[in-house]
Amino acid sequence: MRPFYFIPYAGGSGATFNSYKKQFAPDIKFTVMELAGHGKRIMEDFFANMEELCEDVYGRIKNDVERAENPYYLGGHCMGAAAAMYVAERILKREEFPMPRAIIASGHGSLNAEKERLSTKSDPEIIEFLIREGGFFGDSLEEEMLELMIPIIRADSKVYEDFSFKKAPCLPVDMAVLYSENDRKTPREELEEWLTYSTRQVLYIPFQSNHYFLLHERDRYIDTVKKLDQYFTG
Repeated sequence: MRPFYFIPYAGGSGATFNSYKKQFAPDIKFTVMELAGHGKRIMEDFFANMEELCEDVYGRIKNDVERAENPYYLGGHCMGAAAAMYVAERILKREEFPMPRAIIASGHGSLNAEKERLSTKSDPEIIEFLIREGGFFGDSLEEEMLELMIPIIRADSKVYEDFSFKKAPCLPVDMAVLYSENDRKTPREELEEWLTYSTRQVLYIPFQSNHYFLLHERDRYIDTVKKLDQYFTG
């Protein structure tokens, strides 16, 4: 079973993707990289910066037995896509274990594009923003849930917004760039920059809904990832 190490977007946790694990099996073991202060790690302090976040993810991939026995995927959505690239850059430089079979980056344009400062917005502004972008729906809008989620979203957003690559990496790995044609965060000219981030194949796969298409088009997202090896060569 091929491992897929997935780094969530700001505010995402393992619980968000519980239903995905069963759908990915038996082909792929979908492992959400639960971040400090989220879900099962709720009692831990939030990461102070992207350096801490990526070092944590790097160590967990390095120590995973299934990674040692199988080629693996690495990826994430929005903040998680940028983090996946930073982790992959570490893997390449340290040479302690092999690079991923492919990087699956979704919901992200240029790695060094100017970011909207969600972390400095008021609670109502954050809620309005996420409703507009499609990140809040169903019981996530209940008052008790919002009281739990808003501090997590703000902490994650600050980590993401304060980070920038000194130089955007160019990695020797296949990449799948998943995006929505209706996502204002992924303009076409920025998506084209992903061609400069890899010396190998870069595959673009469009979705239809909004920035959080992996939630709203769950089955298609899962089916797409499961079929990636059919498209990558070499």
